[in-house]
Amino acid sequence: MCRLLSLFKIWRGGVDVNRRKFLQGVIGVGVCAALPTAAYSQLLVPDLTQLYSGYQVRFVNTHSHSTDSDAVSGSPGKIIRANLKRFDGVVLTDHGEQISRLEWEKQGSAARHYCSNDKVALRGFEWTDPIARLDIAGNWTPNPAYVNSLGHVVVLRTAEYCGVKSLKGGQPEETGKDFGELLRWIAKHPAAMGIFAHPSLYPVETTFNGFAAPPRNLPTIVKQFVGCELHRIGDGKEMRSSDEACFRQLLRVGWKPAPVIGGDEHRPPYGITVGMTGLYVHEWSPRGFYDALWNRRCFATEDQGSSIHFAAWSDDHQPVIMGRSTPAGRELTVYAEVSTKLRLERISLVLVSSLGSDEDVIIRSQRLAGSQRFGDIVSGDLCRSRKIVCAYARGEMVSQTRSLPRQIIGAPIWLT
Repeated sequence: MCRLLSLFKIWRGGVDVNRRKFLQGVIGVGVCAALPTAAYSQLLVPDLTQLYSGYQVRFVNTHSHSTDSDAVSGSPGKIIRANLKRFDGVVLTDHGEQISRLEWEKQGSAARHYCSNDKVALRGFEWTDPIARLDIAGNWTPNPAYVNSLGHVVVLRTAEYCGVKSLKGGQPEETGKDFGELLRWIAKHPAAMGIFAHPSLYPVETTFNGFAAPPRNLPTIVKQFVGCELHRIGDGKEMRSSDEACFRQLLRVGWKPAPVIGGDEHRPPYGITVGMTGLYVHEWSPRGFYDALWNRRCFATEDQGSSIHFAAWSDDHQPVIMGRSTPAGRELTVYAEVSTKLRLERISLVLVSSLGSDEDVIIRSQRLAGSQRFGDIVSGDLCRSRKIVCAYARGEMVSQTRSLPRQIIGAPIWLT
């Protein structure tokens, strides 16, 4: 038996034990409608701490700006230093169309200079459309909800950079105003990684080609788009006001991003953003950062120091952690733990359907009284009938000084 399955074991004692009742008794009770399950003579619930024991947790600001593009103050060095006072790492992501070749090279040197003393600084860029706040009719508008936009994408791990076109002295490789051209540019750089930036900021009809499915003629592009920013987490349904709803839409059409949060700060004070990206790394270095993000071992959190563990497994298959895949099997068990010093109010388990948001399965715990874990069992038939593509977990936490809940969302596990 897998040594990772170590915490709990049922002794049958001559009678069948319902696995759902045991699981809910150990790790919390769901409020969803009862789903069919089988009786088993024994059950092992995995120790998630042990599943994640090979990793250390690091907190990073994955989206920041300097005066090389449109920050109102702060050189690249100042922005990096301000963020590293609080975070373990920071990525400088100025707008590509505004960066000169000299600025791009200097940013790379500055990032390398500050990669020391257990801190990681990296250089990326942000591909930006639009570069002017114009609506579909070409009229200026102050409201981003009406800006005719193909969206913004943070691009990491490239020696080159690009933009829609040159602006204010920028000297990027130009893609032109076509989101497909950006995807082709990224695909030509196989080490490059893309993050869908603040997806609900602009109209959903035009952003990322209307949240279209990945193009089939670019086979590497799904793996290369590693993240989706969740600045406005929302309720997961209304895409115009909820980054989480946009995140789910990207998942349901075939993308495989993990949830991240970057500060995207354009004015001082810097390095004080509420949200951040948590990474499960083997080692803390640029290589460790890229490895964790590439393999989706990450989470979005509004509380520094809080982390989330998530696992799923089916039938006789071993449990897998976030970022990996598992078959749905006869029935699928999903299980999450949140480590936090805040008061944990609730854990929700979200199963995303390719059929649309109305077919998503959301299993919410009752109010957690001291417990920091929750799990449930979903039938494989339900997963197949609703065409569930992945599952992820989210937690809601409340501090003593803030009435609004703080959210934490882990990367999905995909169903095969």
